[in-house]
Amino acid sequence: MFLYHTIECLKDSTLRDNSRHLAGILFKNTILNTTKDEEFVQIWEKMTEEQRELLKNGSLEALGDSNLNVIRAAGSCISAICIHEIPNKRWLEVLELLCSHWTHETRNVRIASIVTLGYIWEELLPTELEKESSDFVITAFLDSLTAHYEDYELIKETIQGIYHSLKFTVSHFKNDQGKLIIEKIIDAASYPNIAVREIAMQWIVEVVRLCYDYIGDFMVQITECTINACKKDKEEVKTQAIEVWSSIAEEENMRDEKNIGHFHFINTAFEVLIEMIQETIQDISVGNEELDEEQQWGTSVAAASCLSLISLVVKDKVVQPMTEFVAQMIKDENDWKMKYCGIVALGAIL
Repeated sequence: MFLYHTIECLKDSTLRDNSRHLAGILFKNTILNTTKDEEFVQIWEKMTEEQRELLKNGSLEALGDSNLNVIRAAGSCISAICIHEIPNKRWLEVLELLCSHWTHETRNVRIASIVTLGYIWEELLPTELEKESSDFVITAFLDSLTAHYEDYELIKETIQGIYHSLKFTVSHFKNDQGKLIIEKIIDAASYPNIAVREIAMQWIVEVVRLCYDYIGDFMVQITECTINACKKDKEEVKTQAIEVWSSIAEEENMRDEKNIGHFHFINTAFEVLIEMIQETIQDISVGNEELDEEQQWGTSVAAASCLSLISLVVKDKVVQPMTEFVAQMIKDENDWKMKYCGIVALGAIL
């Protein structure tokens, strides 16, 4: 049986890591029939219960491997199985098993469980999972985020899992548990590891898009962490910090157009936002040696795009500070980078 052999290859520690990873991909693509092959239509449902159990147990066994790439492959296999099983109210016990592992004494088991839960959440729809099970997983994510804060790999994977679970957790932001999640991930935006900071900032972007009505209590912290990122952080994090404010501006502009009330976050933070944007647009002109030229252009253009969205919200309020900025940028005829920055800023508000 082809699927059985792919799982056996995935478990086989004598094989090369890339071969084991490929076996996991083949398993997932086959049972999900990503190639739309008639031979594989409903292949999972056509198996006997004994065959399905064999493949489930094999996937879980591979999840205990010491290699992170193999763990990811096994997690993707389990998530593919869950796409078939969980909407039909089967194999729900796997969620309980994975959630219980965040306290496991072995680090790789903790990471494997969080990675797999994130994959499952990415694939499932809220209507396919009962609220009780959803709450159980969210609690596991939160506990993992709290208990192992010094483990950057685990924290990164936990935030990634929470990112994928946002479609399940929007309603939680009304209660203390949801507020604690927001607080913890805002804190993670200042984590010592850049990969953690980047995924934390990406999460904040999604939160302001999906949960605008629930972020008011955290706007002071969101403003502080995004402004600090734009001033001090690497390009990857800085770009996401700018995107936070672009998303808020889009939401408030949309609400203005539809005569829906909002919290005026853009107007409240206007002065610090204008300062942030002006500094970021000038990243090219100051010759940031840590970034290559393409990254510098990208960051500056992202800031200009954010400025354009902000101007739609604040209207004429943007004219005076940006007119002065543009005049300063274009006064030196020999500095083409400064002139370009001025043109970019001017184009954003016209």
